[in-house]
Amino acid sequence: TFADALRAARLIRRMSQLELEDESGVSVATIRRHESGSDPKGSHVEAYSRVLGGRFVFGTAEDGAPAVGFEPTTYRSSHSGDAA
Repeated sequence: TFADALRAARLIRRMSQLELEDESGVSVATIRRHESGSDPKGSHVEAYSRVLGGRFVFGTAEDGAPAVGFEPTTYRSSHSGDAA
């Protein structure tokens, strides 16, 4: 789900929800809703992708269920933008 992909991408980047809010401009309340299963607006997906350094890939699983993954396009060693 998008919720699982967002949470995993954020944790891999070692970011708290508050840090993601600060860098993306998306409120913590909205981030919590998205991590709980609420569908995001396109602008929120774009903001998360920019901050987390990748893209969300939407598709269909073998069983026909919707599937979402996150593909990193850049490596960030931490949320502070330190060089890798």
